[in-house]
Amino acid sequence: MKKNYFIRSFNIALTFKLASMFLIILGWAVKYFMSITATDHAVIFHKLIITVNYFASVFILAGFLLIITVFLLVSLELVSRLLNDKVWNYFKSVYRTLSLRNFLYQSEHKEKIVTIEGQPITTYNPVNVTFNRAARKCVVDIKKDTVTVFLKVPKTQQAQKLLNEMIEQIKEEISNRNPDYFFSSEQRIGTNIWFEGKRR
Repeated sequence: MKKNYFIRSFNIALTFKLASMFLIILGWAVKYFMSITATDHAVIFHKLIITVNYFASVFILAGFLLIITVFLLVSLELVSRLLNDKVWNYFKSVYRTLSLRNFLYQSEHKEKIVTIEGQPITTYNPVNVTFNRAARKCVVDIKKDTVTVFLKVPKTQQAQKLLNEMIEQIKEEISNRNPDYFFSSEQRIGTNIWFEGKRR
């Protein structure tokens, strides 16, 4: 099984969208801060204010360029769905992808360890961090005849063990959310796990 355009572009588009929002907000915040500061120290910090405003403008421009890129990525997929499938299935795919990511997310990042002296210490659980990093890459692609679910296998052995323990739950979750499709057993190909559903 190979990644199609939707699976390849979804995470890129989502990352670009978040990055664009961050850059635009940062750029506007810096410009606003500089406009307040400029009235008090116009002569002393004149060159600094011009330089900082320039970089703020670059951040805003980069943010808008990323938004345009996201628009192009999504538009290509929507046109493809319009010609070969249903546009509504694109929005269902986005919703189901975010729902599955929420289902997979391991919220317990911290664990308490008792030292030899009997004092509890709170530490971060690297297994859940690694697992969540892989879970954020999962994608559900819904089409009129098939549903394809892509999962990235975590890098560490412990996180992979956690994923293996959840496989049946994941399959049940996917089946419940897509009752019109019949899902076969998962297939592991390299560092990816695939579920494929055929319309009943």
